[in-house]
Amino acid sequence: MSMKGVAPSLFPSLARGLSASLAQSLARSLALAFFALLAGVAGASAQAARTWVSGVGDDANPCSRTAPCKTFAGAISKTADGGIIDVLDPGGFGAVTITKGITLRSISEGGSILASATNGININAPEKVVSLVNLRIDGAPSSAPGLIGVNVIAANFVSLENCLISGFKSTGSPTTGVGVRIASGRNVTVSIVDSILRDNLVGVDMAPSGGARHNLQLVDVKFAKQPISLRADALSIITARGSMVNETVTLTNGAQLRSYGDNIFAGGFTPSQTVPLK
Repeated sequence: MSMKGVAPSLFPSLARGLSASLAQSLARSLALAFFALLAGVAGASAQAARTWVSGVGDDANPCSRTAPCKTFAGAISKTADGGIIDVLDPGGFGAVTITKGITLRSISEGGSILASATNGININAPEKVVSLVNLRIDGAPSSAPGLIGVNVIAANFVSLENCLISGFKSTGSPTTGVGVRIASGRNVTVSIVDSILRDNLVGVDMAPSGGARHNLQLVDVKFAKQPISLRADALSIITARGSMVNETVTLTNGAQLRSYGDNIFAGGFTPSQTVPLK
């Protein structure tokens, strides 16, 4: 049989079949992309602006008020950037690493973190704002003391309000045994208000690197029962108001402490600068 007779009927049919196959493939690809987009949107929307933890909660829960989570670590993955995690009732809610803007807030007096042989809270959230409100961060027991209460690696602004940080006495490294440590290669400001740091080896340690500036604001803060209250190096500036510093203050390589004149310093320490109260 001559190919001249076959070609006109065969090739258009083949072309039509090929076009249909391509169309089906394209339709499947578009459908998969659409459902993937929907899944991404659903995943993002699953993170709530406000979540809750409870001593009787469960991390398998959605972290709602009526079905709270058990730990801060369990709740933070379900909380949106800039959101709030509230503590409903007393409990130990576990160590946590923060990588987004967040507020950890205890409504009652029982919001605590027990950080035996580890850090209580790690903050590695560049350019973000992190707030810790009404928390008790404990490095006990003495048989396995905590490393660092609040470890600030990166953030724009970190605030601690009405917090108690105690029991961080690990001697495993010169950088441990610290209530609050600010050690970043980025500029960062930390504000501590109406809080107590006690029974640590060092209350607050500031160790900027790479030319970064660290600012620490102290308002109505009490340091007690620790060999060193404040230790600051290089481009660190501490501003203190209404605070009681009962132990040693160590400033090296140009670090400064500016006092508003209403603080109490032990051992005859003289601030770098005294700013008159207004």
